[in-house]
Amino acid sequence: MKSTTPQQIISADRPEHPFLTPLTANINVTLLWTIAGVVVSMVWWGTHLRRWWMASRTAERAAGSQADKDNTVKDAQKALLAAAVGSFILYPLLVILGAPITSHFVQTYLFALHFSLLTILPTVYALGIPSLYETGSFERYRLTRLFCELEPRTQLERATVYPVFGALIGAWFGVIPLALDWDRPWQTWPLPPVLTSIIGFIFGGLASFMHSIAVEAVEASKAAVTTQAEEERAERERAEEKSKRKKRKGGKAA
Repeated sequence: MKSTTPQQIISADRPEHPFLTPLTANINVTLLWTIAGVVVSMVWWGTHLRRWWMASRTAERAAGSQADKDNTVKDAQKALLAAAVGSFILYPLLVILGAPITSHFVQTYLFALHFSLLTILPTVYALGIPSLYETGSFERYRLTRLFCELEPRTQLERATVYPVFGALIGAWFGVIPLALDWDRPWQTWPLPPVLTSIIGFIFGGLASFMHSIAVEAVEASKAAVTTQAEEERAERERAEEKSKRKKRKGGKAA
């Protein structure tokens, strides 16, 4: 009996999983929904980071912290504007790195906007845009240390930096499926890097959490060793003092 199943000629002849069909049917709509979700998520995450940074400031900046609280909405608008500006800077960079030059203009820009919202929005909302004058020298140095020198020193700084670089690494690995000859609809630019950048952001946050736990465990172990050494030294000193007292008493009795 002859099989009624059509012969497979190329890999695209394989049926697509029903879950992926709504995602690949209209790439632009999928990207717009993704961007909407990223905006909501990053505003929430940026608000969390902002409060964390404000709480970590010294007592000398208490008055400044109150001013930041009053300007929350204004700073959120600045962060959204910075992300929008960043998307126009990212677009030519994406083209230089291999994005289509003569086609997929909308898709490339939407990916640039997606990535800008994922990385620039929470960072700018939490840390602000540093002043170009002398008053902003500390903030400029902090951003340089965190994102250029890659030297986060605290749990808060790691939580700010790691997700950003996680998104960058994730997007970089996401371009690998684009070059494969599987001819699948989900390989359409820029769906893979969009998905992997989000995954990378999440794993970056988990990495910062695990790193902070490891650092705290090492510091706690060092503190325990130091405390034990101090207790042993104090015990030896007490024993030596007790021994000296006994010798003095013995000398007086003689």
